[in-house]
Amino acid sequence: SFAEREAALAEFGRLFWEPPDGPDMPPWTGRRAATLRRFREELTRQVELSIVSDDDSEEEGADRLLTGRLVAGWQRFTFFETLARMSDVLFRGPIEARHMDNIDSRCQRVWRTIQLSIVDGQEFVRYVADFRVSAVRVAMMLESSRPQGCDDYDQPDARTLASLLSLRCGKDGEEELWEMYRLLCQKLAGTSCTLCGGCFDYSSSTGVFHGVEALAFPAEVPKV
Repeated sequence: SFAEREAALAEFGRLFWEPPDGPDMPPWTGRRAATLRRFREELTRQVELSIVSDDDSEEEGADRLLTGRLVAGWQRFTFFETLARMSDVLFRGPIEARHMDNIDSRCQRVWRTIQLSIVDGQEFVRYVADFRVSAVRVAMMLESSRPQGCDDYDQPDARTLASLLSLRCGKDGEEELWEMYRLLCQKLAGTSCTLCGGCFDYSSSTGVFHGVEALAFPAEVPKV
């Protein structure tokens, strides 16, 4: 439901600003990390609930019922799988390898099952379009949701924005993506490219943008 999706996004934003356990504790360790792992476990559980059972396939009208349930499963998968992948940024640093592999393998397993149910890729894209997660919206939510008492806690860094940018979708307009990339470059101010040694800026020829007028990469990362 819409309320369920909004609640998950709100919890995502809250957890990003969850403070470290102590002044000398990295944010990806201790109690905070355990809380993030539980949140990601719940997101992954929701992903796994996307798989539609065919237990009722012999009942009258089951084909029609199953079709509705199947579409709902696609939509649930699209939202929660994307949010699970975006939730990497909540750690603000490295992720424990076994946890990362576990989440990734479970999402991949569900996706392989979902793929078997897709006959027409365009139909799938049409049904799930409204359930994709806007990378720009999540980035702006994180940028603007700093709670009181976190004045000394860093805003989302360039790595966070770059990770979200890699999961952009059709809900993200080109101009919004430009603004997000400009913000990313501002956070990289003074940082040099390891290949050419030049400073990062939104009009550089690093392969991300061409000149200053057009995106050189697709504005959307396809789900299929």
